Amino acid sequence: MRRSGFTLLELAVAFGVLSLAIVAAADLVSTTGDALARGAATASLDAKANALLARIERDLVQAGAETLLPAAPAGESAIAYRLAFGYEDGVTQWGSPLRIEFRADEAQDGVDNDADRFVDEARIVLVRNAGTTAETETAWANGIRSYLEGEVPNGLDDNGNGLVDERGLCFARDGEAIVIRLSVEGRDSRGRVMARTVATAVRPRN
Repeated sequence: MRRSGFTLLELAVAFGVLSLAIVAAADLVSTTGDALARGAATASLDAKANALLARIERDLVQAGAETLLPAAPAGESAIAYRLAFGYEDGVTQWGSPLRIEFRADEAQDGVDNDADRFVDEARIVLVRNAGTTAETETAWANGIRSYLEGEVPNGLDDNGNGLVDERGLCFARDGEAIVIRLSVEGRDSRGRVMARTVATAVRPRN
């Protein structure tokens, strides 16, 4: 007599195989979603960092080399400069003093004081008429890391770039060039903090 249907053992094996397939599929979906979330966040941060770096570079490339302060070899979190606006009797005429600087948004104490889910974050500010009574400020960007990616305030060169405890915006002199380093941070769609760092070297034309 021919037997029909499945035995309990066959059903158990079938359910086991099905469960493994479901787990594998869920893991694949999770991994793919994770990669997409990180990829999108990385692309967004890269675009932000590169746009901001280009904005700083555009100003400094037009600056007078003799007006740049301090841009020390050791690295600084601000740079002062002037832009040329013309010539008179063969002498370059310089505009009002400008300053691009790193500015902390909250106390640098390792705590999320403003409850925005970021710790010790900062912004970049352009100061016009710097050091005068007519001084004004314009915020260029927020979401700047307190320290460059890979760096912590411990008196050491943690990220191996030759500088110590440099801020999320750092200017350093390399011969006639000014090296600009910038680290931005943000969160992906799953709430994880991510950081991206960009750098360039600028030689003032004037």
